[in-house]
Amino acid sequence: MAKPRLFVLPCFLILCSCAALYQPPRLHEGGGIKVKYEEQIKDWQERVQQEKWSENLVDEIIQTSQVFAKYTNDKNPDYRWKNDYWFTPKEMIEADFKGDCEDIGSLIFGTLKKLNYPHEVRLLIVETIQFSDHLLVNVELPDGRWKKYDTVKLFLSEIDALFYRPKIEFDENQIWTYKAKRITGEGS
Repeated sequence: MAKPRLFVLPCFLILCSCAALYQPPRLHEGGGIKVKYEEQIKDWQERVQQEKWSENLVDEIIQTSQVFAKYTNDKNPDYRWKNDYWFTPKEMIEADFKGDCEDIGSLIFGTLKKLNYPHEVRLLIVETIQFSDHLLVNVELPDGRWKKYDTVKLFLSEIDALFYRPKIEFDENQIWTYKAKRITGEGS
């Protein structure tokens, strides 16, 4: 008879990994995803002028960008996939919004920059419970607080997030490094 922990531990590690079990709605079927994204950008630009920036609008932009993005970790023969190349926002769009957590983070970062978001936006590399790397987007909200956004909605991601340890954080101007310590909640 097999010991229960020999079964439970591998199952737990599989469920908490960066292999996304969630797939967004089927925006990619029938083409036109790039047109839909550009229409959404125009809508957000109008809303920013009318409503000004708020935490709710930032949340919506990031969540909608995640819906546009289609998570994949398939190893395409293209050189970019072989070396875990990070797409620029433009390359992510050209790849029909398909990419892994770093590419989705790049898209979110680029979307906020394209909308002239006036506060800081950073990409944060963390170590997960499996000692692999994962990317979050760290955003300074209009009220000055910082909020971390996961780039990929994972099954049981809330549990995995309890064990994230920051490694490197960067924006277009600066790089911050961290000694490994667990991160919790909001704050930079």
